[in-house]
Amino acid sequence: MDDDFIRSFARKLLEQGLVGVDAWGPGCGGVDTVFDLAIFDWDDERGVRRPYSRHIYTSSHEDEMLVDALWYAVRNERPMEGYLPGWRSVLTVVVGPPEWTDQIEPWLSDLDLLDSEAVPEQDD
Repeated sequence: MDDDFIRSFARKLLEQGLVGVDAWGPGCGGVDTVFDLAIFDWDDERGVRRPYSRHIYTSSHEDEMLVDALWYAVRNERPMEGYLPGWRSVLTVVVGPPEWTDQIEPWLSDLDLLDSEAVPEQDD
């Protein structure tokens, strides 16, 4: 996927109140980086000096299984405290084979199923 397209998509999401991004799949580190750059540009254009409580997080999960990355995004990621009062939705965008959508839909429809199939990392 073209970086300009990703940057444009990131800007559109920022306009709509984006507070975080988790990326998964081959090359997702590049998507994470393009979102980071779009956030920096967005803030710079507006003269924003974002306090830590309003930081927009990004992360990538290239080496994880899809179910584990999705579980992490749904169960662990939360916006920074400055966004919590108005935060109310999670957007999942699938860019890839239709099989990925076929896997994700049941997990997002049934979080107990997602919990049962994901293997969160255990601290030793």
